[in-house]
Amino acid sequence: MEASKPKFLGACLFALLLFCPVVESRRFAVDGVNGGVYCVACTAVAALTNQLSVIHNETFVKSFDRLCKLLPTKIYQNACLSLGKYYIPKIIDIITDDVTADVICHAIDLCYTDEGYPTCHAFPPKGDFNLAVETAKKKIAMFRIKVKRNISPQSPHFDPCTLPGVDRLCNLFDRIFNNHHPLIDVDNDYFSSVSEAWRGTSWRGRDCDDFDPLTHPGAIDHGDLILDKNCNGIWGYDPETGKSFEELLCKDTGNLGLIVLGDSVAAHFRIPPQWLTARDLNEEVFSHAPFIVANEADWPQLSLYTGFLSNINWAVEKGNATSIYLKLAARNRCNHRDYQNLAKNGADSFDVNNILIKSLTRDHNRDHPALVFYSLVGNDVCNKYHSLDHMTTADQMRVNMRKTLDTLEARLPRGSHVVAVGMVDGRILYDSLHNRIHPIGKLRGDVTYAQFYDFLNCVHVSPCFGWMNTNETIRNLTTQRALELTAVMKEVATQATNYTNIDVHFFHNPFFKVIKDWMDSGHEVWELIEPTDGFHPNLQAESLVAEESWRLLETEIPHVLGKVNPNNDRIRELFGDQGGY
Repeated sequence: MEASKPKFLGACLFALLLFCPVVESRRFAVDGVNGGVYCVACTAVAALTNQLSVIHNETFVKSFDRLCKLLPTKIYQNACLSLGKYYIPKIIDIITDDVTADVICHAIDLCYTDEGYPTCHAFPPKGDFNLAVETAKKKIAMFRIKVKRNISPQSPHFDPCTLPGVDRLCNLFDRIFNNHHPLIDVDNDYFSSVSEAWRGTSWRGRDCDDFDPLTHPGAIDHGDLILDKNCNGIWGYDPETGKSFEELLCKDTGNLGLIVLGDSVAAHFRIPPQWLTARDLNEEVFSHAPFIVANEADWPQLSLYTGFLSNINWAVEKGNATSIYLKLAARNRCNHRDYQNLAKNGADSFDVNNILIKSLTRDHNRDHPALVFYSLVGNDVCNKYHSLDHMTTADQMRVNMRKTLDTLEARLPRGSHVVAVGMVDGRILYDSLHNRIHPIGKLRGDVTYAQFYDFLNCVHVSPCFGWMNTNETIRNLTTQRALELTAVMKEVATQATNYTNIDVHFFHNPFFKVIKDWMDSGHEVWELIEPTDGFHPNLQAESLVAEESWRLLETEIPHVLGKVNPNNDRIRELFGDQGGY
C-alpha cells in the first residue's frame, strides 16, 4: 500500500472511513488525479454538512460542529475540530444556496483540475460551475489577504494530515491499513488471545495460550488432559475410561480447518450506508466505528467463508448470517475456532503470493489438514486505471495460481483440499444500480450510482474502472477478461493432479446461481449489493452464497468436508459453546 493512503484517511475524518477501502489496492495510486481521494473525502464531508444544515435548519458551521460531536472517541472528534478550525473560516463567505459541495472543495483546492483532465463534480452544478468556483476562489483569496495567511508556492495543495490532531488519526490509519498480522500476538503464531479487530479473532480463531506458539487453533492435540492445545474448547479426561475427552470425542473424526485466500468479498467489506445518509446520522450509527475501522472496514466475523456469528443487531447492520465455517464446525464440533481469513481489500493473484500466503499459519507436521478457498472474484480485472492494460493477463494468472498451489503443497498437512472459485460478471452492478439514488444523494435525489461511478473515475480512485463504468463497451471488455481468467483458473485446477498433500478443485462463482434464484423468486438484484460502494455483496448475499457453496461442496466434492462427527451432541452436552469465540 502506498504511504500516502493514510493521509487520505486522516484528511476528512469519517468520510475517509467511508471511502478509504474503495481505493484499497497495491496498484491504486492513492492520490489519483484532480485531487483524487482528498477530493472524494472533502466532497462527502461538505455534502453531508450541507444536508445536515437543511435538515436541522441551521448554518453550515453549526452543522459541521454537530457532525464532529457525533463522531466516536476524542481522536476522531479532535481531528474533526482541527479540520474545521483550518477550513471553516475560509468558506464562511462562500456558502450560499447555489454553492454545492463540489464548489466548496474546488475553492479550497482539495479538488482541482489537472492539466489534460476534465473537471470533476459529484453533484449537478447549479448554474455555471467554473464561474461559481472562480467566484469562490476570489472570496477566499480576499480572506487570506485579510488574515495575512499565505500558502507556500512550493506547496499549492495543502496536506490536511499535517494539522494537529489530524496527524494522529493519519498515523492510526497507517497502522491499520498496513497491518497483516494480529496487533497483539505475544508468541508470534499469528493467533491472538485478546484482540478482536486489528487482524485478531475477527479474522482467526482465538488463541488459548499466547505464550506458546505450538498452541493455537488447528494444532494436533497431545491428549489435552490439562491444557487445550488446539483451542477447540475440548479438554480434560473421562474418569470412567481414563482417556482424554479429545481422544474420545475427536480422534479419527477428521479435524479440518477453514482458510480463505481472498479479496474484499471474502473479507466482507462493508461501509455502513448510514454514514453517508444525512437523515440517519446520529451517535448510535458511529458507536462501533472504531471497531469497524480497526477491521479495515471489513466484517470477516460475518463473511461467507469464516463468519462465526449467526446474527447481528447493531445500529448499522442487522440480520442473520451463515458461513462455510459455521457449517463445517456444526459438522464436526472438534473444528471449533479453526478458521483463518487471510483476505485483503484489493487483493489479486499477485497479492496472494506476495502478501496473503505469508501470513498463513499451518504446519506441515504439527497441524490438522485444512480446506482452503482461493477466492479472487474481481481485482485481477479491477483497478483505477483508464486502460485495460493493467488487468492481469491469462499467462500471469496461470503463473500466479500455480505458484500459490506449490506453496500450499509445501505448507499444508497431507489430506488438505483447495477449492478455486471463479470470477464474477461485474456488469450486474451497473445494470441493476445505474439509475438508483446513491446514499450521498438521498436527501435531494440528486446523485445516481451512474453519477457516483463517473465521479470516482473522474478523480481516478474507482475500485473498478472496468465494471463501475457508464461505458458499456468497457464493461463488456472487462467481463471478457474475467471469463478468460476464470477459464485459466479452471485449467490450472484441473491439471493440478501431481500434488501429494492437497487435491485441487474448481467452482464457477456461486453468485451466478444466487442471482438467478433471487430474481426467479421475484426480487431485484440491487437488494443484494452494498449501498455505499455499489460494488460488494451485502450480508444477505454473502449468506446466500455460503449456502450455495455448501450445496456444491456436499453434492460435488463431499470428501473435502470430512466426516460428520457422531460425538457432536456429547461435545455440546459437556462443553456447551466450547468457550465461544
